[in-house]
Amino acid sequence: MKHTLSFSKKSAAIIFAVVAIVFAAVLSKSAPDQPPATSSPNASGAVSNADQAEPSVDLAAGQLNAIKIEPVDIYRFSVEKEAVGSIAYHEAESAHNAQPGTALNSDSTTNLLTKWLVANVSESDSPLIRVGQTVEAKVSAYGGRVFTGKVSQLGGTVWDSGGNPAVDPNTHRITVRCEISDPKNELYPGMLSTVVIRVREPVKSVAIPMNGVVRNGDGTMAAWVTNDRHHFVQRIIQVGLQKDGRYQVLKGLQRGELAVTDGAIFISNILYAPPSD
Repeated sequence: MKHTLSFSKKSAAIIFAVVAIVFAAVLSKSAPDQPPATSSPNASGAVSNADQAEPSVDLAAGQLNAIKIEPVDIYRFSVEKEAVGSIAYHEAESAHNAQPGTALNSDSTTNLLTKWLVANVSESDSPLIRVGQTVEAKVSAYGGRVFTGKVSQLGGTVWDSGGNPAVDPNTHRITVRCEISDPKNELYPGMLSTVVIRVREPVKSVAIPMNGVVRNGDGTMAAWVTNDRHHFVQRIIQVGLQKDGRYQVLKGLQRGELAVTDGAIFISNILYAPPSD
């Protein structure tokens, strides 16, 4: 009788334990999953991480005097390459100028109104240069005045075996000859000149002044945008061409957005300034 009673108590204990385990498993399975402590659902139902939020700064009224805010707009960028060269007589008047004291005739005078500008273009830029492209030249003697012309010839100092213009193996540059209009016969051979060669048609694109762009410590470029001129959010952007103090914006800004166009570094300094005592 004692043996039977002992067995019944033991069986009951085992059954109770099994029921308890099953009950706990059912409760665990039916309980909803809890989101990570660092994440929270946004309005669209997606999960956003607070650590990935764009940095932002609120400016007081007095601080707004240090910045300029304007709508982002479109700018026309010229696609150009710059080189250094020197002025030379055009081939047409070279023979005349080789004989000092020779009187000028009407044809010679006409020839003197066109000069050669001989420039050296880097090997990496040489595939972009074509005969007929528009050029603008400046010489130090005439300050900011621009003399216009076009590319007339590639090569002139180094040629390959087939008679084609080649890159100088010593300097890794190619000679570019440009015909420059000189209506007042003011350019003299030997004058040092800078020349800008327009290699493609101008590009219209979203742009922002360079003072509105900040380079972050990780190398990314950023702008500051706002909706209310009080709260500013840092936006990572991708820039392209540079012209007249502006960056072409390839990605990150849309036309019409309000952005800081001067004083962006001021806001970044506020954001990353160490806490005061």
